[in-house]
Amino acid sequence: MTPAQQPTPEPTRQDQLELDQQVCFALAVASRNVIALYRPFLDPLGITHPQYLVMLALWEKRQ
Repeated sequence: MTPAQQPTPEPTRQDQLELDQQVCFALAVASRNVIALYRPFLDPLGITHPQYLVMLALWEKRQ
């Protein structure tokens, strides 16, 4: 069997508990990055990202 054909070893329980294996961590990082993209636009308005989302929801209900 060549190295390319070697089966991938099963992850250990310890591997599965590592931070970079956690979906929740990846989602938290992604969320922080998205919010950081909005910050330059929201800071001059004096609102946070959650406040912006509420304003969008209210605007949608108004229409």
